[in-house]
Amino acid sequence: MEAHNTDILIIGGGPAGYVAGIRLGQLGVRALLIEQEHMGGTCLNIGCIPSKVLIAAGRKLDEARNGAACGIMGGEGLSLNLPKLMEFKEGVVNKLTSGVRQLVKANGTKILDGSARFVSPGEVAVQTAEGEQRVTFTKAIVCSGSEPVDLPFLPVDGEHIINSRSALSLTSIPKSLMVVGGGVIGLELGQFYAMAGTQVTVVEALDQILPGIDNDCVKVLARALKKQGITVHTSTRILGAEKTAEGMVARLEGKKGPLEVTAEKILVTVGRRPFFKNLDLHLAGLEVTTPFVPVNERMETSVPHIYAAGDITGNPLLAHRASAQAEIAAENAAGHPATYNPLAVPAVCYTTPEIATVGLTETEAEAKDIPVKVGKMMLGAVGRALAGGHDQGFVKYVAHAETDEILGAQIVGNEASELISEALLAVERRITAHDLGRTMHAHPTLGEAAMEAARAVHGEAIHIAPARKK
Repeated sequence: MEAHNTDILIIGGGPAGYVAGIRLGQLGVRALLIEQEHMGGTCLNIGCIPSKVLIAAGRKLDEARNGAACGIMGGEGLSLNLPKLMEFKEGVVNKLTSGVRQLVKANGTKILDGSARFVSPGEVAVQTAEGEQRVTFTKAIVCSGSEPVDLPFLPVDGEHIINSRSALSLTSIPKSLMVVGGGVIGLELGQFYAMAGTQVTVVEALDQILPGIDNDCVKVLARALKKQGITVHTSTRILGAEKTAEGMVARLEGKKGPLEVTAEKILVTVGRRPFFKNLDLHLAGLEVTTPFVPVNERMETSVPHIYAAGDITGNPLLAHRASAQAEIAAENAAGHPATYNPLAVPAVCYTTPEIATVGLTETEAEAKDIPVKVGKMMLGAVGRALAGGHDQGFVKYVAHAETDEILGAQIVGNEASELISEALLAVERRITAHDLGRTMHAHPTLGEAAMEAARAVHGEAIHIAPARKK
C-alpha cells in the first residue's frame, strides 16, 4: 500500500477544491488534491458548463427560427442535431477540465485520483484504480460538493425518469418532458428542450416558479415561458408516476384538484444537497448534526486543523461562492489570516430571458425595516436592447433611502448574467446610486440600463418619461 504525506490535503476537485489547490500553490505550500471522478467537479462536468453549452445552442436555434422580423428568413425549417451538439459539449468540457488539471499541477499541487475517507484526524484512506493508498496530512480542506435530491417515489432510472446529469447527455430529443421542480436547474433545462422542439410541462410545489426570486422578474420570465408553449403548474405536487404504452403518466395534486399528465420523460430537479456521507468525518473528530458542515468566517470547522468550502457548507450552492470560500480556506490553512464575509453573493438563472440578482430586494429591505428607494429602467427604452431584438425585462436598483448606498439589484433580460457584475461591485463597495448614475457608460450598450436605473432612484433618469402632473 503506497503512502503519501502532505502539509495540506484537499478533498474534492470542483470549483472549491481546484481553486484551493491553485491558491496553495501560489502561496508555496505543499498540497495534495484528491478527486474521485473528474477534475472540475459537478460544475465543469455535469452542471454549469455543459448546461450552458446546450442553452447557448437552444438560443441560437430559437433566434434563427424567429428571425423573420429582422429579415432572417427560412429559419422555421431548422432542426437540432443533438448528437453533434453533445459532441461539441464534450469538447468544451474536456478542454476546461484538462486545463484545470494542468493549472493545479503547474502551481505545484499534486493530484491523486481516487475516493477518500478519513481514518483518523490526520490520515485518509484513498481508494484508487491501483488499490488503497494512505495520505497523512497536517491540515485538510474538505470540498466534496453536493448531489441531486431524489424523490423516493420517482426513482431515477436514466431512461424514463431522469435527473439533471442524464438530461445533459440524452441521445435524442424527447417529444414531451415533465420537469418536476420550477427552480433554476429545471427551468434552464426545460427551456432548452422546449427550444429543441419538446413539449414541456413544469410542476412546482410552491406558489411561484423560482421561489425566493423577485416577483417582478418572475413575471417577465413566466410570460416568456407561456409564449414558448411551456405549461407551468404552480402550487402543484406530484404524487407518483407509472409507465404506460403512451409514456409516463404522472399523478398530480394542484389548486384545482387531481390532474394527470403524460410525458415521454420526467426530469426531477427538486434541488441539491451537500455531499459528505462517505467521508467518515467523525473519524477525523468532526461530528456533523446538520445537513451541512458548519464553518466560521475563516472557513474553519469545529476541528481546528480541518477547513471546509463550497456546497458542503450550505446555501447558496453556487460555484462562485465555492471558489471564494476556497481561497479563504486556503489562505488561513497556509497561515495567512483571511475572512469570508461578502456583503452579497450574486445568483443567475440562465433562462431566456435571464434573471440575475444580488443583495436585498425591496420586500426583503422592508421586512428588515430598512428605508429604501427604488429605481427601475425598462430594457424596452434602451437602444441596444431594441437593436438586438431583446427588449423584454428591466434593471432595478434598491438603494438605502438615507445613505443612498445601493443595497441590491434585480435584473431580468438578455445578458442579465453579465450586467449583474456592476451591481455586485456597487453592493460590495457600498457605491451610492448617485455616483453610479453619474458614471459615464458607453453607448449603445445594455449597461446604460444600469446607469439609468441608478438615476431613476432619484427620479433623474434621462430616458424615462416623467410622471404626469395631476
